[in-house]
Amino acid sequence: MTEKTQTLEINQTVKAPLSQVYRAFTNDVALESWLGDTVEADAKDGGRFYVWWEPASYTSGVYKEVKKKKLVSFTWHGSGEPHPTEVKVLLAKNNNEVLIALTHSGIGTGKDWDGKSEYYQEKWEAALQNLKSVLEKGIDKRVFDRPMTGVYLGELITPELAKMRGLPENFGIVLSETVEGLAAANAGLKKDEIILSIGGIDLRTYRDYSSAMRKHKAGDVVEVLYVRDNEKHSFQMELSARPINKYPPTAKELTDKLRKVYAELDKEIAEIFNGVSDEEAAQRPEPEEWSARETVAHLIITERWSQLNLTNQVASKRSGGYYNDLIVHAAVANAYPTNAELINELKRSEEVMLHAVEALPADFVSRKRDYHILAELLLFDLPHHSKSHFDQMRNGIEAARRQ
Repeated sequence: MTEKTQTLEINQTVKAPLSQVYRAFTNDVALESWLGDTVEADAKDGGRFYVWWEPASYTSGVYKEVKKKKLVSFTWHGSGEPHPTEVKVLLAKNNNEVLIALTHSGIGTGKDWDGKSEYYQEKWEAALQNLKSVLEKGIDKRVFDRPMTGVYLGELITPELAKMRGLPENFGIVLSETVEGLAAANAGLKKDEIILSIGGIDLRTYRDYSSAMRKHKAGDVVEVLYVRDNEKHSFQMELSARPINKYPPTAKELTDKLRKVYAELDKEIAEIFNGVSDEEAAQRPEPEEWSARETVAHLIITERWSQLNLTNQVASKRSGGYYNDLIVHAAVANAYPTNAELINELKRSEEVMLHAVEALPADFVSRKRDYHILAELLLFDLPHHSKSHFDQMRNGIEAARRQ
């Protein structure tokens, strides 16, 4: 007896170029921007389709038919489901809009499929609304509908590090900075304090922080455990709504704003190194801690990574991170023997970024979410990252002068 199946039909209109809507179903980075947490997509007949959602859900399949800017179809085998289903996406341009007609067919009706039809109806409607938000506004609703604490996460506490520092717990995440006006700063948390848990979830990895945020919405009050002066404390914190930043609308305007950001950072670095000898700046406070010069080298490496990240973003490719290896930081610092040469190399790296940003293609700037992510990195994340290392430079210099 043939199993009875169900077919879902969901329509969505999007005001965006047809090429961007087609890309949203065929490029893994673009698919991650609205559909899944991790995606692998090889958009060709017989190509792989795989999506992973935190904490432990996935689907896998195969692209069955791909017609550029017209049709995309793929099989869909969700975790725990008895057999694959099929998703077909038809695209049609109508004036300045694109009509997305999505069908999800082959969904079973037996007990193994209980509730799946309603589940997929809800999830596909939410996903396509998110796609509309991403393409039209550059806003990923999965992120912006979640609350935020207003912290920049720093070092991950390991059992070894906790033992060395005499901490009361062998886990947690150091705060590198708090954002004024948001939850953590409003509650009195400060830079270099350690968050142990949020809402009952211990922060043993960075992923744990994301999991804790995913369970709540803005306005929720959660218990936070933290360490101040090596003692445990707790308090109730009201989670903030996520602000929506405004970004310069053109590459030229973004470049001009970034130039001002660099100028302010360079001025503070010049003040830190004013009157400091090359020997003092090269002295490490501890054998495994960065010297002031190696900290500047870290900023240079970060700028170089950011340049590679920019090229990958433009090409819709993933960017990997890099490990803060002391050997490489020392190598960069040693390649520029004087403080002046090292700081000038940082300025040259900044100049490279300025030229790269000014040359951003119009097609990339029109991809609102990708452009906004880059602007956020350049105007907010990188400056905060640099400033978080300024005291490290000062402390290294002061330590060298005490020896």
